[in-house]
Amino acid sequence: MREIVDVVCAAQTTSDIASEEQRAIAGKLVDWMMDDSLNSELPDAAETAEHAIGLIAAEIFISEAGDTLVGNDEVSRDELIDGINETSQVLAAQANLASGATDAASIEKAITKGVRALRKIYKPGNPA
Repeated sequence: MREIVDVVCAAQTTSDIASEEQRAIAGKLVDWMMDDSLNSELPDAAETAEHAIGLIAAEIFISEAGDTLVGNDEVSRDELIDGINETSQVLAAQANLASGATDAASIEKAITKGVRALRKIYKPGNPA
């Protein structure tokens, strides 16, 4: 498990995610891996990497958006962030890492692709 977290964290060293946020992402990843209600057995490396990609891409996007990420009369900011996290997981599942590409370069490429997609989906004025 530690090796997977190390590979995932190494994949996004060019981002602006602080060490504190990296630890929070790693904690969320471990919580997800150990959640019996979500996973009947321990997820494999590809599933774990894809989930981590979703967590990291969402965190990067949310951090970049900062205070510009606001809700509206229909959706609160917290609900918007939940939606971003859910969307990010759907995008990450499309990374299709089951073919064995769980190296840092493949993960970094998937994170970058996820962040770009989130920027398009949640750009200001877009009803997401």
